[in-house]
Amino acid sequence: MALGQQHVLSFSPDGKLFAFINDQGILRIWDTETNELKQEYTPNIQLSGPCTALTWVITSFAGDGIVEGKKIERNLKGEGHSGKVTCLAQDAEGHLFSSGEDCQIIVWSLSDEKQLSSWSVGTEKPYSIIYLGISNNVVVGGRQIKVYSVATQELVQTFTGHTSDINLISSLILDECTEYVISTSRMERIICLWKMAKR
Repeated sequence: MALGQQHVLSFSPDGKLFAFINDQGILRIWDTETNELKQEYTPNIQLSGPCTALTWVITSFAGDGIVEGKKIERNLKGEGHSGKVTCLAQDAEGHLFSSGEDCQIIVWSLSDEKQLSSWSVGTEKPYSIIYLGISNNVVVGGRQIKVYSVATQELVQTFTGHTSDINLISSLILDECTEYVISTSRMERIICLWKMAKR
């Protein structure tokens, strides 16, 4: 099968590490500068389903700073998704945003290890999600790009232009206050740059 169908992968925010989960669920993390395998983790496949999404999470504790070199496992409690999770994102306040085949966004508290809220993103399955810190919005990509307010859970912007499912979205900030979203889709050879509305 194709790489995108069976494998889950991601670079760390600083680009120094690369994580890869294969179709057996084995997680491997490499140093991108030295090509050295840093960690490997094999889950108990009998107790868990296949991995369908991956994101890097920054954890910190009061007085300790960021914990490095430690594996932190948490089970987040709540109703969760009714289908596969397809994408994950994190904000700076310890919230994790997940979306999936059930077309729901769920907000999780990493510190309290529980589900906080959820809302529908329509009928298009989202394959990418990012959090925008300046506007406090979540952007999801299915066939369209939809921007939701985290505070009100309302749709604030919609962008159309791709002809197939969006497989990657990323963000950048210019002038310290203007947010942009970059997107690509599965069947196109173009990169789109979208300017987000100021709040």
